[in-house]
Amino acid sequence: MEAAAVGIGRASLNCLLSGAKAAITEDAALRQSVQRDVVFLTDELAAMKSYLRDADEERNRHKVTRSRVKHVRDLAYDVEDCLAEYAVHLENPSGWRLARTVLERHRIAEEMKGLRARAEEMNHRNLRYHLAEDHPASSSSAADNNPSTILNPLRQVDLFFESGQLDLVPLICKNDPELRVIAVWGASGDPRKTSLVRKAYDDLRRNEEGFECYAWIRVVHPFNPSEFLQSIVRQFYIDSLEEAVKTEAEAEATLGSQVDRQMEKVDQHHLHDQLNKHVTQKYLIVLNQLSTIEDWDWIKTYFPNNKKGSRIIVSTEQAEVASLCAGPQRLRVELKQPSSDHTIYAFCEQGTMEVECGSSVSTSNDVGTETTKDTLKESRFIRRHKEISDIIKMITSNSCSQGFEGTTEFEPRSLSAATGTGIESAEDNALKEHQIIMPRSNEISHSSIPSSHNDDQEPKVISIYGKGGIGKTSLVQSIYQNQDLRLNFNKCAYATIKHPFNRKDLLGSLAKQLDKEGATSRGDRKKLGDIRQRLADILKDKTYLIVLDDLSSNKEWDTIIGVLPKSKDSWVIVTTSTENIAKHCSKKRGIIYKLKRLDEQDAHNLFTETVFHRTRTIDWDGQYHELGTEAKSIIKRCDGFPLAILTIGGALAKRPKTPVEWRKLNEYIGAELEANAEPETIIRTILVKCYDYLPYDLKSCFLYLSIFPQDHIISRRRLVHRWTAEGYSTSNEHGKSAKETAEDYFMELIDRSMILRFVESTGSTKGIDSCKFNDLIHEMSTSKSVEESLVLRLEEGCGMRKQGKIRHLSVISDNWSGCQNEFENIVHPSSIRSLTVFGKWRPFFISEKMRMLRVLDLEGTSGLNDHHLEHIGKLLHLKYLSLRSCSDICYLPHSLGNLRQLETLDIKHTAIVKLPKAIIRLRKLQYLRAGGVGFYGGRSYQELVQVLGLPKLMQNKLCLFALCSFACCVACCVPQSREMSWDADGDPNKRDVCTAWCCAVLPFVAWRLDAHGVLVPSGVNKLSALHTLGTINIGHGKAVLQDLRRLIRLRKLGVVGVNKKNSVEFCLALSALSNLESLSVRSAGEQGLDGCLESDDLKHSPLEKLRSLELDGNLVKLPGWINGLQSLAKLSLSSSRISDPKAAMQVLGKLPNLTILRLLKKPFKSEELQLTFDGFQKLKVLQLNRVDGLQKVGFKQGEMPMLEVLLFCGAMTGLSGLSSLPRLKELVLEGDYSEGLLQDLRQQLASNPNSPILKMD
Repeated sequence: MEAAAVGIGRASLNCLLSGAKAAITEDAALRQSVQRDVVFLTDELAAMKSYLRDADEERNRHKVTRSRVKHVRDLAYDVEDCLAEYAVHLENPSGWRLARTVLERHRIAEEMKGLRARAEEMNHRNLRYHLAEDHPASSSSAADNNPSTILNPLRQVDLFFESGQLDLVPLICKNDPELRVIAVWGASGDPRKTSLVRKAYDDLRRNEEGFECYAWIRVVHPFNPSEFLQSIVRQFYIDSLEEAVKTEAEAEATLGSQVDRQMEKVDQHHLHDQLNKHVTQKYLIVLNQLSTIEDWDWIKTYFPNNKKGSRIIVSTEQAEVASLCAGPQRLRVELKQPSSDHTIYAFCEQGTMEVECGSSVSTSNDVGTETTKDTLKESRFIRRHKEISDIIKMITSNSCSQGFEGTTEFEPRSLSAATGTGIESAEDNALKEHQIIMPRSNEISHSSIPSSHNDDQEPKVISIYGKGGIGKTSLVQSIYQNQDLRLNFNKCAYATIKHPFNRKDLLGSLAKQLDKEGATSRGDRKKLGDIRQRLADILKDKTYLIVLDDLSSNKEWDTIIGVLPKSKDSWVIVTTSTENIAKHCSKKRGIIYKLKRLDEQDAHNLFTETVFHRTRTIDWDGQYHELGTEAKSIIKRCDGFPLAILTIGGALAKRPKTPVEWRKLNEYIGAELEANAEPETIIRTILVKCYDYLPYDLKSCFLYLSIFPQDHIISRRRLVHRWTAEGYSTSNEHGKSAKETAEDYFMELIDRSMILRFVESTGSTKGIDSCKFNDLIHEMSTSKSVEESLVLRLEEGCGMRKQGKIRHLSVISDNWSGCQNEFENIVHPSSIRSLTVFGKWRPFFISEKMRMLRVLDLEGTSGLNDHHLEHIGKLLHLKYLSLRSCSDICYLPHSLGNLRQLETLDIKHTAIVKLPKAIIRLRKLQYLRAGGVGFYGGRSYQELVQVLGLPKLMQNKLCLFALCSFACCVACCVPQSREMSWDADGDPNKRDVCTAWCCAVLPFVAWRLDAHGVLVPSGVNKLSALHTLGTINIGHGKAVLQDLRRLIRLRKLGVVGVNKKNSVEFCLALSALSNLESLSVRSAGEQGLDGCLESDDLKHSPLEKLRSLELDGNLVKLPGWINGLQSLAKLSLSSSRISDPKAAMQVLGKLPNLTILRLLKKPFKSEELQLTFDGFQKLKVLQLNRVDGLQKVGFKQGEMPMLEVLLFCGAMTGLSGLSSLPRLKELVLEGDYSEGLLQDLRQQLASNPNSPILKMD
């Protein structure tokens, strides 16, 4: 019996072991199979992407090509998804999840086999129907298939240069003893620019063209003087040693070691002496990849004009940097490249050489920081004064204020006074010159409708109507921005009517603009009735000017005008595309303007300026004779529509300026317009062609923008990070990161007029903060994205049928009221890569089936509660997660730690005060943004107690904590109480209520937190990829500071909670962050930052790369290490209460690169303050906001020579010396000031030769 049992056991064990062995063998074989399939699919994906790039142009001409492109693109998407699944589940499998890994391996292996079969079948299909013979890139030459050409594209460019078409040597070798600078500018990522400069440099060295010293320097940003000097001196040593070495073999054997020995003998102190020794000779220096004018201003001080004919060549991707390096009296040489999509320009001082061989030349006398593009923008504005002056005269004339009877005629005439072009603030919703309307001949038809006696108290109305793309929006923006006009009204507001029309949002926007001081961070939560009453109270007994852009129905007008109080001296300006709506708006007391198209001359001028980026007339009969005929035909086809001319001009500006190229465009447009020449068809045809002219990588970025609804303001920050997460921008071989590439894409779309600049911030070195779409371009983008199966926008009017595999889903929930069944019938969740929600959140918008989701963007979504994020950890491919401004979110679930691919986490302006421990598992996280004003307005505990005005007893910490604990218990028992007290948008459940009190309110009170930042767990140092971290609270425990000093890749940091106890560790951590470029430090309370930033560590290890510094809190005196911040460009001091203003200003005035200075909310502690502005040689923006004790501000001759914008808010009796600021462009005043003071300021500005403007905010 025993033997039988043993036998059975042994047999069972053998069976089990053999089964396990077979399973292990099978799994090993499967693993090898998966590895082979990964290699195959990776190569196949690269081939498919190359094919799609090559086929991009031809697919618009051949139906077969379009069909094949669609199949290849769909397969490429699926292959990419499968490889992403492999990377997430199998690339680094966990030993704790062996069974799950085996199952995933089997699933992915099956998918790979299927994809491999599809790829092979597609190849067989092409062979079967002879499709492979139809090569899409029919225009490619035989050289395209040459392996040497493919492996070495730069060699092809070099051969082209050697043909004599492009050469910098004549520019360099001009017989001129003066030091000359030649700046070469080409498009981002274009290798021809570097090859062109390198060839000239090597030729001159090889042929010994008279230069005694040579150096080729790659300029690293931010600029490091020490590294720069070492690099250039090393190259000078190489030159001198090469002359001493007799043979090439000896040189190879000894040159490097000799140079090293020479460099070891030279210490840092003697580098300047060695440099000065060499630059007394005739030298040729190349500065490659110069990125900022600040770096150039520093570098040029090293190279004197030794009167020996020395030359400096600057290679840059920034047009404005190139033009400014060459000097104010500069020459621009256009180096033609017929086979290229881009043009390379060389800027040099006039007199450097006479340009020959068909190079196109333009001179530019503009000075300062204005670029060619800026000058163009100004010229366009000046030439539209005629129409602006007509409408302004109508509004301000006495005859208009007395009502309208019969028909009134107005003769267009020039505006004698300069008109303002500025924008009041980002909240005004008035686009700041995002698009330009061009001058028109006397083609505006004026008509007025008689008013009845009963309507005399109604506001007067100007209704401007015309076809889409004719420039209505740009015209009313220029009128609204006119400061002389706005001074006639007590209140002003500008609103774009969004579609679908949302009455509450529109009225809320108007109320916010009309009463900025009364606006609160949660003002948008008010009910509609409250907003209407508030609007009526604001405008009671006031005169107002309101602009309503893009009205689309009579109902919208009736809704708005019914809310506005009667005021006979007030005006409303309306734009619409329909004449009937214009008549309806102006039927009581109004004027109707019909905008017509540009005349031939104005259209021709606009086209010329857009294509050539210059303000003077082009010699079409001489220099550009061959292009003249084609240009006239293109302009004629645009039919006088500014939008058509701007977009086609922007596209041609980026293309080779050859007759063949322009003729192709003419033929394309002509063929499309033969069948239908209606105005709408003309514009749409031209816009489609402009889209076709976009580079391949830029097309996907452009179509991606159709995710956003019409008239939506798109943040640059948001767009750049989303493009990066989607893989639309990647790092390139030139050393640019994916984010920098995305920034370049954004600016190129702006330059091409495919998107429109919206807000240009004076407080940022980035320039443009946001953009938006023109309606017609948005319509075209939407149509193309649907055609490409790229974007699905769920909104009113969308179809109910299944949409197939759509990659990006956008839900406009304000006007899409479908149920869950409808949603599931329309959406194919497994293919969705991004989900964006605008409006109110509904739980069924997201599901576990969206397993390939990379981007989840819920920014500004209302109704989102904590329990809706419970299963977010299952979205394993997520790279971008934004909950920004979702103010009901108080807690992040622990499952967040499963998102190992996450790169961007944006929870700014939420109610989150503490991050979960799981955050430290996100090892790929690069951008973490938190804090802000989402919770209690971003106030600290001490500030909130003061604002609430609590009794002294209730200010006690224990009393408040007990009260909050009691309220928490009540709230958990009565969930409706949260909606009453918390003002929640959604439908919070009991768990949400408890979470809000336990994770937000109680910690805030118990730890006396500053809601402007969040607490982070220990171990955050494991997030080694972090680039941006802020804002975090470091006031509780020193472990976070020890972690902080290990984040050596950190570029941007924001902290709160600095105090005496942790100041030493904080400064020590800062000294270790050598790559830090932006720092924000805040400390609330009476103690503030007093004595917290003094550190020997920072004095000995200064933050050399720091470009932006914000200090908020009682500082008393400036830290001693600030004067060592040689790269600092932006400084903000808020609530600093510095006791010695004079000494502080002397320190700040000596900072060599300071460009923006903001002194906010009691920056100094003084009863009678007199500020001096000695130094500040590069300051461009100065803001003085509520500076206590400052009664009078004066500027002396020679002070602040670069100042462009002066902003002032607060009490002031006088402001003098404005006429002595040579570069001043704008004086912005916020608040109420006497008429006498304003008149004095206008007189000073009028005497300033730069003609600055006065803005009232």
